[in-house]
Amino acid sequence: GHWEEAAAKLEEAVAEDSTFALAWSALAYAYGWMPDPRESEAQRQALLHSDDLPWRAKTLIQAANFGFRTGDGERAMNLYRSILADYPHDTEALRGMGETMFHYNPRFGAPHSDADTYFERALELSPNNVDYLVHLFDGAMDDWDFDRADSTAALIDSLAQRQDVHEYFEHARGVWNRSRGDSSWSISDQGTMNTHFTNTVFKNAATRMEDLEAAEQVARMMVEPGRYPENDRNRMLFNTALLRTAQGRFSDFSTEAKQAGTRYIGRTIISRS
Repeated sequence: GHWEEAAAKLEEAVAEDSTFALAWSALAYAYGWMPDPRESEAQRQALLHSDDLPWRAKTLIQAANFGFRTGDGERAMNLYRSILADYPHDTEALRGMGETMFHYNPRFGAPHSDADTYFERALELSPNNVDYLVHLFDGAMDDWDFDRADSTAALIDSLAQRQDVHEYFEHARGVWNRSRGDSSWSISDQGTMNTHFTNTVFKNAATRMEDLEAAEQVARMMVEPGRYPENDRNRMLFNTALLRTAQGRFSDFSTEAKQAGTRYIGRTIISRS
């Protein structure tokens, strides 16, 4: 769970050898968790230099490229399945399959928790892996299994020993406690949470807890000028625009979507609104 430290070492590796495909692939993975907009370019470099790798390693890179760079989740999952058919205990393929399902399932009305099987199998082979546990925490949230979410959060917190991870779980607990009648939570000070976690708190509040007031707090904090990078601010502006539709404020959707630019929304949607 120490992604910045991992990225720094991997950056040294690709500086020594710019054709080191496996290092580029691992760097893209670390960037994705930070998050860092250089993730896509790192994935591109991994694919560019993967031709001479063994089939399994090359296929893992291809699958990650489809799933998280070109947006073809179905093709990514087919590649992960092909690896798991020959290597059923491959933790990288299990994680990749789980993560692809985790991110693509909501687009088709399926829960994140459908991916739990893959993360649980990966965790059996690599116990106490923070990546797998964070996804399982999110799956528990999806199922409203707060006891399991709470115990998983406590384990991650003890393993990662990161302030931003600790604050993320404190905010997650605050949001789900609101859903049970405790309205004391506030995100007035986001502390050291990175944008990956901040967006997840927004998502939990807006879509899982259906607590639009809590989601509004997160969004308002994140779009403050100078607090987050422009790309992340634009993404949250678009999330805020979607929030307006949930609040019945349809005329505000177009205004806020246009503020977000076209990075996260198609021009056709903006023009039609």
